[in-house]
Amino acid sequence: MNTDERVITLVGQPNSGKTTLFNHLTGSRFKTVNYPGSTVDYAIGTAKLSSRRSATVFDTPGIISLFPKTEDEKMTMYALTHVALLSKRQSRYPDLVISVVDATQPIRHLVLVKQLIDAGFRVLVVLTMTDIAKKRGISFKIETLQQILKCPVVEINGRTGFGLSELRCIVDNTLQVEIPQTTLNLPQALDGQTIRGYFAWAEDLVKQSKTTLPVKNREFDPDVVMLHPILGPILFLGVMTVFFWSMFWLAAPLMDGVDTAFSSLAQWVGHSLPNQWWSHLITDGVITGVGAVAVFIPQIVILFFALGLLESSGYLARGAVLVDRPLSMIGLNGKSFVPLLSGFACAIPAMMAARTIPNRKERLLTILVIPLMSCSARLPVFGLLLSLLFVSHPLWAGIGLTVIYVGSIVIGSVVAAIAGRFFKAETVYSGFQIELPQWRWPILKNVILQTYDQSLSFVRRAGPTIVVVGICLWALTYFPTPEASFAGDIGKWLTPILEPMGVDWRVGVALLLAFAAREVFVSALAVIFAVQNPDSTASMLSVLKHATFEQSSQLIFTPATIVGLVLFFMVSMQCLSTLVVAKKETGNWVMPGIMLGVYMTLAYALAVIAVQGLRLIGIM
Repeated sequence: MNTDERVITLVGQPNSGKTTLFNHLTGSRFKTVNYPGSTVDYAIGTAKLSSRRSATVFDTPGIISLFPKTEDEKMTMYALTHVALLSKRQSRYPDLVISVVDATQPIRHLVLVKQLIDAGFRVLVVLTMTDIAKKRGISFKIETLQQILKCPVVEINGRTGFGLSELRCIVDNTLQVEIPQTTLNLPQALDGQTIRGYFAWAEDLVKQSKTTLPVKNREFDPDVVMLHPILGPILFLGVMTVFFWSMFWLAAPLMDGVDTAFSSLAQWVGHSLPNQWWSHLITDGVITGVGAVAVFIPQIVILFFALGLLESSGYLARGAVLVDRPLSMIGLNGKSFVPLLSGFACAIPAMMAARTIPNRKERLLTILVIPLMSCSARLPVFGLLLSLLFVSHPLWAGIGLTVIYVGSIVIGSVVAAIAGRFFKAETVYSGFQIELPQWRWPILKNVILQTYDQSLSFVRRAGPTIVVVGICLWALTYFPTPEASFAGDIGKWLTPILEPMGVDWRVGVALLLAFAAREVFVSALAVIFAVQNPDSTASMLSVLKHATFEQSSQLIFTPATIVGLVLFFMVSMQCLSTLVVAKKETGNWVMPGIMLGVYMTLAYALAVIAVQGLRLIGIM
């Protein structure tokens, strides 16, 4: 960034439309969702204001006031007051603060505008959600707002882009005017009288500037049903069941196509190359290893797409309200719902989303439980195991996947209830407040772009690891000979531990490598069995389905062992990146160490109990 480039900071309450505006100004595609806590760190981009002028733009987490209480609010205040440390600018404060105001809830949002102006920032107010406000018969006199606030006010529509050209022009003109840097007057505390004064001021401003428009038809409020004490939870469970089940059922034809394509590619390459060790490396180590995980990319895409639809419609915020009461029984509250649900995609951003929880005990409990949510990295593993358990029955496999996800929530709840008794932090339930967003039809283009970005991110993150691990594993499995390999020697050391789980050394090596990334388990199995069955033309699922122990004809992947492996992966802590982020969010290695030890021990114990218990009742 050039030293003479201006700095703009976007500030506003949660769900006011900051990130949407940021994406429009900078041409970015950051994730914009419809609930508080979707932004937990500041993002930086460059906005082109004119042919000769650009500006650095900071998108910040939503805040209620300039007196921060949660970690994400502290992040926003840091971005507002430490521009010199976050950029190459000499000034400490931003050149312009764009305060984003939801036109459907102006009083609460204008309170923050008042604080920014009183603190001494140069402010520009952007009104969002104006289309929804007008449907409700609400409009504003922009000239009146500008006269009272003594700052520019612009209306925009984030969905259509209306008003953005005018906004760029006003921002450009505003930044051309130099203002002296002064010391800000930031509030050190907010008492009840001060807060009441802010709201009285905002109410008076709205009365003076608001105009009433005729409303043709009163719209039906879906919250009457969605938040009903009986119908709401039933509908919520129904939506979640369809959500998880669709990941398997809808993806089944695509998965078969990808599996066939990679199998055909491996066969064609194998027949085209000479019978040398390096040709086996390409076919068995690279193509087979990558293809084993690529088969499950359709499921991951459907997961992200379904989450995008739920987020952009506004339903997830309602889900947080519905689960607040049951979560409070285990020491959490509705604010934990968003990080926990994000954990189904990836534990790393989910732990960062826990910054929105002000109560330290609830935040630590949420971080503790997040790794138990079945993330997208587990999806290839569960997809493989369920496919082995329910061959040619995608409906039952989909139901099984639903049971797994619900089971992970149950296990997480039990762990939170037990662990909550050992925390010495705040023991008082902090309560739950949330600003429900407006119901909206999702913009399909935005959801597709978001799904594309997240799926591509998964491939970029997992791809290099899978290739490297696949090559290394192939070498360990191929040399000195496939019959007496280094991997076999390592696996035989694990045999006493693996026998109670009902698996052999080949599965054990795959479990060990899964610490690099859970999805590596699938590619590791594919590579190991491909090396040991070099002449097989069957698909990976067929090879694993008929795989037997080396010294007997007993099948490895029986219903009992599959259930045991599913339970192991539901609980085990096999993600080094998650441990590192947990250390960062908690401040030390104590909790990550406890998570690693307890979850791995519990996972092994559950797997052994399940396998031996099922065998005891005759289910092999």
